[in-house]
Amino acid sequence: MTMWSHRLRVLEAGALMVLARVLIRFAPFGRWRNWLGSAVQDASPPAAAGRPLPHTIAPTINAVGRASRRLPRARCLPQAIAVHKMAQRRGVQTQLVIGALPGQQRGTLDDLHAWVELDGQIIWGDSGGIHTPLFKLISNKAK
Repeated sequence: MTMWSHRLRVLEAGALMVLARVLIRFAPFGRWRNWLGSAVQDASPPAAAGRPLPHTIAPTINAVGRASRRLPRARCLPQAIAVHKMAQRRGVQTQLVIGALPGQQRGTLDDLHAWVELDGQIIWGDSGGIHTPLFKLISNKAK
């Protein structure tokens, strides 16, 4: 990958994170949820890591990481949305997962957490398995 294609991916990631932050802040979830994909009934915990990732995912993850370091207050949901949408654009079907801490551990800013899975393996936003999945959205087929 050339330097310019990497910079364009970082720019794409940053733009998606800004868009996600605007949607999260100003629009009800029901208005933009379908943009993220279709609901999946399976809310099981992710499988153990270790399988190789598609070659298009590593540069995407790297770009989102770089963009998130440049954006102030980059939280997990906008980052997960960026990874999820960028993977979809590249023909990789991922799942955006939103989870919560168990009831007795709630009461902090980190009660909710978002991450991205590919084939049941967390590829972005691993919290060490302390969050229980509430729901998953699978990306729509790339057009």
